[in-house]
Amino acid sequence: MIVTPSGFGSSSLSEVLLDAAVSDDSVMFIKVGWAPDNEPMGRLAAAKSAGASMIQLSPGRPIVPLRCGFADISEFFSGHADQDGLAAYARALRGIGTVLIGHGDPEAANALQERLGMELPDSEIRVLQFGMPVQLGE
Repeated sequence: MIVTPSGFGSSSLSEVLLDAAVSDDSVMFIKVGWAPDNEPMGRLAAAKSAGASMIQLSPGRPIVPLRCGFADISEFFSGHADQDGLAAYARALRGIGTVLIGHGDPEAANALQERLGMELPDSEIRVLQFGMPVQLGE
């Protein structure tokens, strides 16, 4: 049994594990975290949902038999959203004073900061910096 956290399958080490295990019918993947559709774990979830018998985990990798077990319980553990979903959520919180962005790679966090700055001009939008304290309230 392999329990997969958010982002599993996007590193070379987890891809090696996926390549070795997807064809093994004694292996069970349990997806508890979010995975983009175009990443290996997202492809595995889509292939299992569609009942596929073969899978290509990422471009340039071989097409292999899909025999492993799979369960997706991420809806109970993961609260991820893409930039559109996050922006819609922030807009729904009318009159929000400050938005702190504390997750995602720096490029994505900065892009979200820029977008929210345009969509919420009366709000302060900040990207948190690792290791730096944050003053909450007054």
